[in-house]
Amino acid sequence: MAFRAICVLVGVFICSICVRGSSQPQARVYLTFDELRETKTSEYFSLSHQQLDYRILLMDEDQDRIYVGSKDHILSLNINNISQEPLSVFWPASTIKVEECKMAGKDPTHGCGNFVRVIQTFNRTHLYVCGSGAFSPVCTYLNRGRRSEVFMIDSKCESGKGRCSFNPNVNTVSVMINEELFSGMYIDFMGTDAAIFRSLTKRNAVRTDQHNSKWLSEPMFVDAHV
Repeated sequence: MAFRAICVLVGVFICSICVRGSSQPQARVYLTFDELRETKTSEYFSLSHQQLDYRILLMDEDQDRIYVGSKDHILSLNINNISQEPLSVFWPASTIKVEECKMAGKDPTHGCGNFVRVIQTFNRTHLYVCGSGAFSPVCTYLNRGRRSEVFMIDSKCESGKGRCSFNPNVNTVSVMINEELFSGMYIDFMGTDAAIFRSLTKRNAVRTDQHNSKWLSEPMFVDAHV
């Protein structure tokens, strides 16, 4: 039974690759940043003058919002006008974890913060978000309400191990299916144990076999689709 569950788990991550591989390639337009600005069809956005490592993005067409994950912040932008002041949730790593991260020799700027790497729609009112937590992953539920002006964390944080990478510079990929989270990442502090996990489930949590190269052999996680 466990073997079948793991097969389904891996299938979630590879089925879209198989489908896309069989379709005709789509023409793509490549523009540099300066060329894109010259088209005057885009707007530049930054929350501050500091580097906040914007990386994770989720579109919510029902509420016309874009959710963006960065260092210590989660943003909610208006799809129709991103220059409008965004809603922002400040979600830093704990002071203790930041100090422990620095003592372990990690980069204070690019490692010892809470870099948001998972933003998934959980239900009609909440997002499920995870961050690196200064090399101690954490997750929580973020209330986006039924109105765009609602945007806040209203629950306690929980361990993000098996849901988000310790190292913010190593990709975490995820997808939410029926309130179950499927994630692909390196799940240990040293970044040697790669796994695909199923969590947030009423069934038993399940992962790919540990250190089994027949399942995963030094993978680079790129994206996940259903």
